[in-house]
Amino acid sequence: MRLVLDANILFAALIKDSLTAELIITDELQLYAPEFLLDEFAILSLISIFQTYFLKITKNKYKY
Repeated sequence: MRLVLDANILFAALIKDSLTAELIITDELQLYAPEFLLDEFAILSLISIFQTYFLKITKNKYKY
């Protein structure tokens, strides 16, 4: 089976052990991705890092 992989799916598969992660590494699939996948993945990674950092620095200032 042929599937197109996007950055959100790749990111989700790498950060959580899931069925998606298992499917990505199976030999039964042929995965395709657009050329800009690595750019999107880099942006998602930066957003995630920023959110983690922002939550750390604001946690002491604001009580939820």
